[in-house]
Amino acid sequence: LAQSNTTKYEDISYHILTHSSGVQVLASSTRPEYAEMITPEIVSQILEEVKLHYDFVIIDNTSFFDDISLAGMDAADIIMLIAGMDIPAIKNTKLCLEVLYSLEHSQKIKLILNKFNKKMGIPRKDIESSLGMKASYIIPEEEQITPSLNKGIPFIEAHPRSTAAQEIKRIAKDLLGTPLVNTVPEEVKTKDSSLPRVLGLGT
Repeated sequence: LAQSNTTKYEDISYHILTHSSGVQVLASSTRPEYAEMITPEIVSQILEEVKLHYDFVIIDNTSFFDDISLAGMDAADIIMLIAGMDIPAIKNTKLCLEVLYSLEHSQKIKLILNKFNKKMGIPRKDIESSLGMKASYIIPEEEQITPSLNKGIPFIEAHPRSTAAQEIKRIAKDLLGTPLVNTVPEEVKTKDSSLPRVLGLGT
């Protein structure tokens, strides 16, 4: 897209992949030399274009702040901040929160504790106290998750009854209950209008 110098949906859709679940993905570049061509302006233009065609656009941001990730956060209605359970991860999450607060994104943030293990990890109340924020969701650590991911199978499909999968479903359910800011026009809706159109975008 950066090479073709266009961000029209007709051109964007050529690069979109569709998963068997119906979720569509606009993946990030696998080549460093192409990634350097992506600018915050291009990301903002793509988001403006695709939001007219999808009920939900999910941006998989980098784990660090740069101009591109900041452009995605500025455009976001909700920021899902994922925190690990070790002390370095909690420290980095706290620093991240400070930056997001300074950018006036505090009302957008929902904290997710990932790979939570109450037997071995830091107690939840201590993490929340350190971060100054209650966790909205807790995804537990489960042995079967990593093997399924290594096989390229989403664990929510491989182990749909697991506690981690149930929590992911709860997140999705809560998002579906969020009022849609940008309604998809009738002419671009899918045949099954009961299903929301979802696009995942890598940065």
